[in-house]
Amino acid sequence: MIKTEKLSSCPVCGSLKIATILNGYDYESRTGDYRIDRCSACGIRFTNPRPLKEDLHKLYDARNSPDFVHVGPIISRLRSISIRCSLARILKFGRDDLRVLDFGCGDGFFTLQLRRHLQCRRITACDFHDTPPFYLRSRDDIRYCSFEEHHQTVGGYHLIICRHVLEHLTNPAQWIKKLQKTLTPGGVLVVEVPNYGSVWRKIFGRYYSGLSLPRHLIHFEERTLKMVLEDFEILAEYKSHTPLLGRSLGYLLSVSLTNIGMPGLMTYPFQVLCDRLRGSSTVLGMIVKNRS
Repeated sequence: MIKTEKLSSCPVCGSLKIATILNGYDYESRTGDYRIDRCSACGIRFTNPRPLKEDLHKLYDARNSPDFVHVGPIISRLRSISIRCSLARILKFGRDDLRVLDFGCGDGFFTLQLRRHLQCRRITACDFHDTPPFYLRSRDDIRYCSFEEHHQTVGGYHLIICRHVLEHLTNPAQWIKKLQKTLTPGGVLVVEVPNYGSVWRKIFGRYYSGLSLPRHLIHFEERTLKMVLEDFEILAEYKSHTPLLGRSLGYLLSVSLTNIGMPGLMTYPFQVLCDRLRGSSTVLGMIVKNRS
């Protein structure tokens, strides 16, 4: 079990004008009921109650959440193809000999793909844990550090990748300011977050696996993501997709299904097709440049 705190004000702007918009449950770890509240002042949606800061690590210590994928060679190949497409979009805004930070690297698979690009000269990866994840073990060409250790680094990064991280943080705006200080003038920051406005969230409601309660503390839409990145110059905005229907169906039907198992992969083309027809997506992405 984890200890939680009930919020009576917005964790981003401090407003007392908050209202519950969804009642949910932790279907993954069974830690209890949670709400999603919305601040009428800034528009941010947030999980309430939320895990206490000192207990937050308990949700990640075992490295068994969907952010740490254990799959065979076929799924790994598909992940590689998807990441190569993402990197083609990202690296065109970078220079040669990039110093790169993968902030919130998860299992390290994305970081490993970065290493294969000649543009990425020096790479640092960091996450909650003190020890490197599976894919980064015994890699002398990639530096790994914990979030706590990263606070002590000088920075000087030309490119910072922040994929599916902000939603896990108690105050993402504060973290963005910290990252901005480690980014070079004109440096590029790439942010991806789950899209609360996805058509599938509207269909599945409390059973939508993209909510990931209580791991996801903040729930973004386009406007609120732009608000958090308001000190940057927007270079590009994009929508992308990740399999989410398998686990959502499992929560709805009370059976054990995964997003990258057979049901999840079989429904993925249908998921993407419906998203495109509705102009929606499961993921929001922004590539921004440091103005300072």
